[in-house]
Amino acid sequence: MALLHPVHLVLIALVVLLVFGPRKLPELAKGIGEAMKELKHTLHGGEAAEPGAAAASAEPRPDGHG
Repeated sequence: MALLHPVHLVLIALVVLLVFGPRKLPELAKGIGEAMKELKHTLHGGEAAEPGAAAASAEPRPDGHG
């Protein structure tokens, strides 16, 4: 037995639309997407870092310990 049936998802979508309005939904979706990306990055320990970050970490440190 599933917790959320398709009817439940439609009702949730309608409530979200009524609460936030059609103009705020893209901003809300963008914020959720960025939060999910940050969470995934944190959970994986930063494995999927930006391309520039890998090059910067490969350079020797100025104190001579790297």
